[in-house]
Amino acid sequence: MNAVDELLLKWANGGLTSSEKEELSKHYDMADLDRFIDDSGKLRLETSNVKSEWKKIIPQLQGDNTENNSKSKSKYLLWLIPLFLLIAVGTWYLISLGPDKTIENTTYEPLLIAMEDDTEIMLSPGSTLSYNKLRFADHRKVWLDGRAYFDVRIKGEFSVVTDNSITSVLGTTFDVWELENDKVVVQCFTGKVIVATSKGMEATLIAGQKYTESVGIGDVENESKPKWLSSSIVFEGIPLSAVYKDLEKYYPIKFVGEISRLNFNGELPTDNLQKVTEILNAVTSDTYKIENNKVVVSKSE
Repeated sequence: MNAVDELLLKWANGGLTSSEKEELSKHYDMADLDRFIDDSGKLRLETSNVKSEWKKIIPQLQGDNTENNSKSKSKYLLWLIPLFLLIAVGTWYLISLGPDKTIENTTYEPLLIAMEDDTEIMLSPGSTLSYNKLRFADHRKVWLDGRAYFDVRIKGEFSVVTDNSITSVLGTTFDVWELENDKVVVQCFTGKVIVATSKGMEATLIAGQKYTESVGIGDVENESKPKWLSSSIVFEGIPLSAVYKDLEKYYPIKFVGEISRLNFNGELPTDNLQKVTEILNAVTSDTYKIENNKVVVSKSE
């Protein structure tokens, strides 16, 4: 392994000094390397890849048994072994950047999560948050399934990854809501956020703006914090089937019966199920009735 390979290996392990980084930058674009590391949390790498590649090369090393060929094999192995060592270590490092701690909110109320960098996260009912506890200080990235409100108090890159979007900030308060059918809603209450979706859409939001895939950029639902942190949820152009699923996270009930395909616009309480059915009965053509731990939905005659 030459000097450059050794520097590259140290970079993969996060152990470069400033002078070593300067030397490595003569051979590689450091911005590209850093972006590679930042994106690595989304990659699914397996160490078995190294093993499979090795199997492809073994037959080539088992061919001719002549002395000359043995010498060439030795020279071959001199650079081959360090190469696979680098691949193995790099693969381990990339995997280590992925989430290793998961928090799930199994209650019917928002759950407060205090991160080590003083970021406060309010995780909505039925949602899951994952992050790399070991490397969070250096790579402030979390994975979200559901909805959460973030108060990022220390400046510096902070990213929220869902299956369909990446929201990046530099210190702000914002709300990320991942819905079914590859949809996402992001609200910015202070500072600035950048939203990039899996469909290739990108939006930059400033305080007071929100992004919805079906609408685009609009105004936030509330001036300071999302309403679901208190006692209601605002739905704008959301299919009723998705509204039911979200309400089931706040109440110990299930919506059953006739499920409408229509969209819903309005605000529903998260602490009064009777009020929910009254509103839905008033603004939709369906009939809603509470029966034990169910809300029975039926078409009006």
